[in-house]
Amino acid sequence: MQITRTVARDGSILPRALDVIRRVPDEAWTYGEQGLLHPRVAYTRAFSKVAVAWQSVMPALAVLSAELRFDGLEPDVGSVETKYGNLLHALYEHIDACYAVMRCVGPAPAKPVQWHQVAVRAQKVPGARAFEDQVIAYKNLSLGPTVNLLKHGESRLRVLAFRSRFAFTLGYFIDGPQRGGVIGPAPTVHHDENSAFSFNRDILVHWWWLYRVSELLADVVERNLGSKMLPVSDGNGSGVVPLEAVDEWVKLCHAIAAIPPDFMPDESEKPYPLVVVPPTGASIRLEYPAPRRPNKFDREAKITACLTIDEGGQTYKLPYVGDAQNVVTVEGR
Repeated sequence: MQITRTVARDGSILPRALDVIRRVPDEAWTYGEQGLLHPRVAYTRAFSKVAVAWQSVMPALAVLSAELRFDGLEPDVGSVETKYGNLLHALYEHIDACYAVMRCVGPAPAKPVQWHQVAVRAQKVPGARAFEDQVIAYKNLSLGPTVNLLKHGESRLRVLAFRSRFAFTLGYFIDGPQRGGVIGPAPTVHHDENSAFSFNRDILVHWWWLYRVSELLADVVERNLGSKMLPVSDGNGSGVVPLEAVDEWVKLCHAIAAIPPDFMPDESEKPYPLVVVPPTGASIRLEYPAPRRPNKFDREAKITACLTIDEGGQTYKLPYVGDAQNVVTVEGR
């Protein structure tokens, strides 16, 4: 599947829902009768959180990669743990904001409902089922368990890297209790209890879903309110988004597109998205799955794990460590 956005055709390479929502007249929404935020406010707030979080994550990962790859004395692991956790939370809230928008395209449900997702189902919003059919697996099976553990389960995002003379792959796992009280990759997130996620593949997958979710939301809005929508605006192609914000988004798109397909060993057979952005930033093309294989994992690479040793005396289990041939460096703080 491909998603393409161009400045010439679409006005910007921002995700489509931003423009579609802005083109709906205020009187077409039902937010007032439901006592909700204006959909434009709800969605732009959520999207802005995602943008800010991502713009914070990318330089933090670059710094940590350099520190670990070239044996920095004090790698700033805590910054990445916090900033990437914030990004995951923002992506989850972005999906909730999509339901808030869909709730406002039709009449209020017969009975008062607090949760947007429940309300949309009760309203039987045309097109919402197609949205859920695609997004629900990403939200409930991938993103949701991670966010819930970080938010409610006292779990932590733990950084590790595979390093060799020729390769470097930075990644993370969400820790949690395993059988026997050992702390290791959380079973609800890492189902084999012995794996991790590379930041490279994880970021590409989340980037794809940010654009895909936006496309699906735009489809629902256009299906229900298309006859009332204003024409596509002229100008800088970003509606009320300041030009400097669009420029920052283009820089972020370039950074995402430059991510190399260097993944964790168990991710080498998994599909991943391709992101293509020309130097001009005049377009973005996303394709999932990518029509090419990831780079071959270097079997000579060794693990470096960055752990904060907590109180309690529990044993720690690192992913991919199962025999004496693995060399593990634990950098505690």
